[in-house]
Amino acid sequence: MRIDKIIVILLTLLLFSCTRNGNIVYVFDSNRNGGDAVLSIPNPNYNRGLEKEINIYCDTLNGKTYINRAVVSFDIKKLPESAKIDSVFLQLYFNDNSGFYKIKKPGHSGYTGLIIESIEEVWHEKSINWNTYPKIGKEKLYFESHKIIDQDFRLNVTQLFIATDRKVKNKFGFLIRLEKEEIGNYVHLSSRENQNNNNGSPKLKIYAKE
Repeated sequence: MRIDKIIVILLTLLLFSCTRNGNIVYVFDSNRNGGDAVLSIPNPNYNRGLEKEINIYCDTLNGKTYINRAVVSFDIKKLPESAKIDSVFLQLYFNDNSGFYKIKKPGHSGYTGLIIESIEEVWHEKSINWNTYPKIGKEKLYFESHKIIDQDFRLNVTQLFIATDRKVKNKFGFLIRLEKEEIGNYVHLSSRENQNNNNGSPKLKIYAKE
């Protein structure tokens, strides 16, 4: 009986805390009017906007070096202009059925520290490629390598998304690339086109106060 009372008190305090803080979470899915694409060399003119996988990596094949980077955008028109944004997170999900697993061990591998940069111009999923590389902002955010091979990435991109007055400054999405584009570094993520992946497409989670 005493334990039941303690549980009730704790639940009451927790509910009061959440209500008092007034936090709101806006979730924007790239699968809903957003976009993602892979930029690749040595095939710089090839568009990979409809890829079911986002493989960000560096490796060699037949004497050629291959480098993949990725771009992702979100439709944030439904974000209220009055929203008092506190923090913003880019959520990227591990791809558990990548075609690469036929030629390598499943999972992220090597050093997978990431660099996230802000895109500063309009781009189109079905036409973008390495040779039409979008304009990128000067700021860079660095994130540590994976800790487990099937890790999802939750990346704090607040600094790239909002200005000092807490207003939105990023409307065109993000560029994602390896910090060290060296042979054997692989990140395997799910794209918005991959309906068979259990984890889902890239998402932008915006935390705001009422």
